[in-house]
Amino acid sequence: MTTCSAEALHRNAPYILGIRALGFALATGNTVVLKGSEQSPRAFWALGSVFSEAGLPAGALNVVTHRPEDAPDVTEALIAHPAVRKINFSGTTRVGRIVAAAAGKHLKPVLMEL
Repeated sequence: MTTCSAEALHRNAPYILGIRALGFALATGNTVVLKGSEQSPRAFWALGSVFSEAGLPAGALNVVTHRPEDAPDVTEALIAHPAVRKINFSGTTRVGRIVAAAAGKHLKPVLMEL
């Protein structure tokens, strides 16, 4: 049996949540726009890099990073874009409310883990 410390889980959380968010979508033939947390942009860049190196076609996984102060505008633009048909969000309740309101405004289904 393998055990994992709380510190290791915290350090690996961006990778775990990122893989979980994009895995099923890619496996079922969908394209993905992964807007990673501005607190751990390298983790999401690394995920994109690994999938690219593994041979995932260009455009199947698109990683978006931004400055913390740009988060509201980037989030709204992604949700509003007509090519985005579903939103999957993992994060805080506070930010979840914002994402849910934007998704409702644009009539987009949303899956949330708060």
